[in-house]
Amino acid sequence: DASGAAQQLRAVLKQHGKQIDQELESQVNAALIAAGELEGWQRWSADKLREELLAKAQGLLTRPEGQELGGRKLQDSLRQLREDWKKADQSGPTNHALWKKFDEACNAAYKHVEVWLAKVREEGAKHRAEREALVAELKAWTEAHQGSTDWKQMQRDLFQFGDRWRASGHVGEKAYAELQAAWKAAHQAASAPLQTAQKTSIARREAMIAQAGELAAAPHLNIDAVRELQRQWQAEAQSVPMDRRHEQKLWDAFRKPLDEAFARKTQQRERVAQQLSARDQAVLDASKALEAANHSGDAQQIQNAIEALQAALKAQSE
Repeated sequence: DASGAAQQLRAVLKQHGKQIDQELESQVNAALIAAGELEGWQRWSADKLREELLAKAQGLLTRPEGQELGGRKLQDSLRQLREDWKKADQSGPTNHALWKKFDEACNAAYKHVEVWLAKVREEGAKHRAEREALVAELKAWTEAHQGSTDWKQMQRDLFQFGDRWRASGHVGEKAYAELQAAWKAAHQAASAPLQTAQKTSIARREAMIAQAGELAAAPHLNIDAVRELQRQWQAEAQSVPMDRRHEQKLWDAFRKPLDEAFARKTQQRERVAQQLSARDQAVLDASKALEAANHSGDAQQIQNAIEALQAALKAQSE
């Protein structure tokens, strides 16, 4: 009869249920419903799911050494398991015996979550207090350094403050957003004098770059003026530090026209040296020619050699 067939089908499913695909399982569900076995089938399916959830809950605290779940992962796993259990209760009648075991396993695991949460709250409060103290310290530093012009030391101090802030401990997202806003405001106020000094220094360096271009373009390179300008640049660079890439860019712009001017001057000097060398050689050659003419005794040859030597000496002196 239909009832006996349904019982046999249910027995087969209990034994081989994991080996059938979803389409066949849907067909079996439809057949059982048609046979009036809906309630029994739902109870069996729901309990099967509950047993799996119970095993997962009991396994949360019995994982192999080195594979234990951290507090947050344990919390997320418990939340998901309880959500899945609610779905199982919606799909079939409640099983109080399984629920009791499941709830006990979840509660045992949640005790570890509570320890973790307490530790997180304690550390969060400690880290928040440390960050608030750092903001207060930065504000006090700002007050203490009003009117200071030791820009290098100020930059070093501000870098150290930034490193300490980044290395500070973790706090919650909401708390961090509040603290970060306070930190940015304090840091902006602390760095404002240095930023103003850097802007002024950039303007002075740009003026020196323009002056370097004018000196380089002059017909005769004024070495003393160039040296004085270089001295001013070095004093400026040592006094007001700035971003290295920007500083390098300004320095390259400053030295380029002067390097080119010195290169031209060197080329001119080399050309002059070559010309002088050629004139000196001409005088030497003319002297040898006169000596040879004297040995020959030829009056005309001697006269010609004297005139050639005089011309070479004149050219050398020009």
